[in-house]
Amino acid sequence: MKHPTERGTPEARIDSLESELGRVRAEFATFSGRLSHDMQGIFRNIEGFASAVREQGGGRLTEKEAHYLQRIQAGARRGDSLMRDLASLSAASVAELRAYPVDLAGLVDQCIQDLAPGLSGRAVDWERAGTPWPRVMADPALLRLALDHLLGNALKFTRGRAPARIRIDVAATPEEWVLTVADNGAGFDAAYVDRLFKAFERLHLPTEFEGNGVGLALVKMVVERHGGRVRAEAPAAGGAVITITLRRQSLEAVAAGPVREASAAAGGGGRKLRILVVDDDALVLTTLRLMLERDGHQVVAAAGGAAALATLEQQGARFDLVIADWLMPQVGGAEVVQAVKAAQPFTPVIVLTGQRPDMLGQHDVPAAVDQVLDKPITPAKLRSAVAAVAGR
Repeated sequence: MKHPTERGTPEARIDSLESELGRVRAEFATFSGRLSHDMQGIFRNIEGFASAVREQGGGRLTEKEAHYLQRIQAGARRGDSLMRDLASLSAASVAELRAYPVDLAGLVDQCIQDLAPGLSGRAVDWERAGTPWPRVMADPALLRLALDHLLGNALKFTRGRAPARIRIDVAATPEEWVLTVADNGAGFDAAYVDRLFKAFERLHLPTEFEGNGVGLALVKMVVERHGGRVRAEAPAAGGAVITITLRRQSLEAVAAGPVREASAAAGGGGRKLRILVVDDDALVLTTLRLMLERDGHQVVAAAGGAAALATLEQQGARFDLVIADWLMPQVGGAEVVQAVKAAQPFTPVIVLTGQRPDMLGQHDVPAAVDQVLDKPITPAKLRSAVAAVAGR
């Protein structure tokens, strides 16, 4: 008896295999997301209980006991950070790749703008060189995630430089677009360049620079999924130079595919909204932002609950809608909802969750929430939810 994928025409077999691949990807994304979520919850509970013991112990703790509790808390924070990075890495590896024309200059400018609040008064000279900057065929959410990590990496390793200098250059060959990011930071030992793009490999001590060694591994994964390449150089003068290449593809060749679908969706009518989107997962946040912007909405993105509260306090203008993840560290969705409704009682709120049982159990959803969406979020599901609450 033939296997189902061996029957029919080659086109039918390809369709069947693509459908199966999509199912496996979705299942893996759900599994890895829930595993990460649950493990992060365990680590945060460990840190929380250790903190409670420290507070209740007060001056009665011996120096050794206080040291042990400090080590427990530091280990829990590191475990939480590792699970978050592992979830981002796994999500980027299985996310469906959908190519659209992407304004590379605009995407880089958005990344720089989003990194600005974390500079804490640092002097940073950004230079964008090379003309003209192209539109490239790429998955905008994944490319944005890679650029966030690439530029964030340059910012991290230029800490202590006054000023930090980061040059972003673009050039073209007949087959490829070449994007180069050069900085005057700490650099690296060229003898270990092969380790630079491997997950969880570190070329600097944790006491020098924070992180788990995932950023450049994620950049490499995203670029290679697009058929490109990545390399690193350690100039004799210091700093680092990271170069990525993306294949030049005809925009017209895919215009009848996802691009036309996106254009049709965006032009489907309906009021265009000013939306605050809140999520502590960088990939989810970027994906949601791009989904909404394709439909013509103006989006303000907040990386976590604390950033959302700061945005609500700083930006006096009303939001037409707030979309927030429910379970986030430190400041969760409940606090975001409370702040939104206190400032703007009639602003609709959509809550996102990958763990519906938690929300209906110990984490009850407030009556103020207008709609709850289960992850993973699809464009159609998001568009329907936005239309439903915006019409109220």
